[in-house]
Amino acid sequence: MTSPQHSPEAFAAGTGTGQATFEFPPAANLTVKQALKVLNVSRTTLYKAWKEGWGPEFFWVSTSRRVPLQAALSWRGKPAEVAGGEA
Repeated sequence: MTSPQHSPEAFAAGTGTGQATFEFPPAANLTVKQALKVLNVSRTTLYKAWKEGWGPEFFWVSTSRRVPLQAALSWRGKPAEVAGGEA
């Protein structure tokens, strides 16, 4: 028998304990793939932004880039003309 919090109805409604949720910790550092989802931009746009100097802050971990979550969120909130894009 399925308990009420594990029922398909509870899962569908998002109220069951089986509902997976994920929150980034405040000091999270994102991979490029994660940053693309947070920023809602294409990989091409992000790399172009970095090349032209208007992309979000990043740092290197060995050979891969990491984007601090706070930098991604603040960059995402900038108007397009300030961030370097076209309005």
